Parts: sequence; C-alpha cells; structure tokens
Amino acid sequence: MYKRMARRLIAEFARQFPGATLSDRAWRRQLAAWLSKISRERDWARAYWRLCRSALVGAARQDMGAAEADWMLNEINEADRALYAIHGPHRRWSAKRGKAREVHPHDLRRIVAQLEGSQSIYAALASRWLKANMHVGLRPSEWDRAELDLGSRTLLVHNAKHTNGRAHGEARTVHLADLPQADWEEIARFSADLDSLRHAHAFTAVYDGARTALRRARKALTRQGAKIGSVSLYSTRHQFTADLRASGRTPAEIAALLGHATTDTQREHYGRRAKGRAGRKAAADSADLARVRTVEHPSAALARKRAASQDRPAATARDGKLA
Repeated sequence: MYKRMARRLIAEFARQFPGATLSDRAWRRQLAAWLSKISRERDWARAYWRLCRSALVGAARQDMGAAEADWMLNEINEADRALYAIHGPHRRWSAKRGKAREVHPHDLRRIVAQLEGSQSIYAALASRWLKANMHVGLRPSEWDRAELDLGSRTLLVHNAKHTNGRAHGEARTVHLADLPQADWEEIARFSADLDSLRHAHAFTAVYDGARTALRRARKALTRQGAKIGSVSLYSTRHQFTADLRASGRTPAEIAALLGHATTDTQREHYGRRAKGRAGRKAAADSADLARVRTVEHPSAALARKRAASQDRPAATARDGKLA
C-alpha cells in the first residue's frame, strides 16, 4: 500500500513540476511543501496526510537510506507547521467511528464472562487475549512472533510497522517485572495457550477464530439488552495507551512501548488520558526509548514562536532601543 501511494504521489508531483529530480534535496523540499499544500486544498483528514507522509518517507528510506528519510520527515513536518499557522489543524478522520477506542471495566467483565461460558477453544483464547493485552498493548498481529521470557519477565515484540519506517526499530522489549503477580500470570497463561494452538494451526487461523468468537460474544450480549461497544482485540491497545497516559508516562515512553518511531502517532490516534486508569506497570527498554523521535505538536510549535516574537520587542524596549 505504501509503495503504491508513494508512486502515485511522486507521479502527480512530476506532472505538475516537469523536470523535477528527487535526488536533489531542493526538489524534495518542494515535494514536502506540495504535499502540505494539496492536503489543505483537498481537505484531507490528518490521518490520511500522515499515511501519505509515511509513504514518501518510506520511499526515501528505501531509495536513499535512513538519513535522507529522517531529513524528508523533518521537511514535511516543517511544511505542515507553516500551514498550520495559517489554516489551523487538519480535520479528524471519522472512518474509525464506531470502533471502540476504550475498554470499560464493566464491558470487559461482561464480555469475558460471555466468552468463558462458551465451549469454543477460540472463545477461551479470546477471553485471555483481551485480559493479557490490557497489560502490554500489542497489535494483535504482533503476538505471532512475540517471545515471552519467563525468567527475566520481558516480552520481545517484533514491530509490525518496521518495514515502512513507522517503528523505532525491528523489535521492542517490554519489561514486566513490576507487574502484580496476577497480571503477570494472565500474560503467561495467554502466551502458553497461544503457543499451544499455533502448534496445530497457523496464526492467522487462530487470530480469525478469536476475532469471530469475540464478535459472537458481543452480538449475544447485545441480544440480551447489554449496551456493549464494538470492543475488539485492538481496542485493548487503545486502552493500554490511555492507561499509560493516566499513569503519567511521557510521550516518548508511550511511543517506545507501542513501537512507534515518533511521539505524534500515539498522540493523534490512540486512547485519551480521560479514558485511562492509572497503575499500568509495563516499562520501556532504554534502548527503545533512545530511538524514539520527539515531534512537537504544531500548536505547541506555533505557541512557542508567538511567545518568542512577543518577548523580543519587550526586551528591546527595556534596553532603551524603542521609543
């Protein structure tokens, strides 16, 4: 998807600017400005603008290396900040409306009880998956290659978005030594159950089975009159993020635990602090934390520049250089 998107954007840019040579930084800077300009003209949602940005940065990484990809990312962000001061923020994307971005404790208890009342092995797995992932926040697909070390109580996770440049590295380590014993046992039990099923079935089949069991449980509860949101396995990742925020974790720590390359992904797309519950104990690895790039929110950058511009005349006046 990212490669096709990058090719389409570059082809459109080349039609508008014949003779453009993207090996030249001046033209790549122009491409960054062009992307921000058309995103406003066409009223793109911020999420779609981010997809296009990731596509172009990924193409730069593949063709020219990591250093040029980082340079391209910075240029696109700077171009967008310049337009933010004039036009304000991008609109938010409503495509995910209806998908739960939180897991309320009451909903979780009812769903788990419904799943545990089923005879399906996938229902039992889905129940444990929900409870375990509340503590670690993996993308569901990342459990395919996740490695739980029972001795050191760490979870090695192979980042799902590494190949397109949206992860801080190939893998991340989640430290679980400070978790309460009951929470640790939920993770260990789920990991063991998942490993057992994967000996007989492909991960995709196991994942589909768990999702189907969860969907049936939600429908059964709805028929019983319960007001259950569209809670999915991915919803636990959103709740994990919200809980980390409520626990006072820094944006860089949250990004490291989620596997994100920059701090703005979780800020824009993941669970809100108001929906979180303090007390999450998972800890990021220092090496992962060091690879996370801090991206200042456009509104914060604009406020800082305005404050600096207001301070300068005042300082000059105090020096007696203004009438």
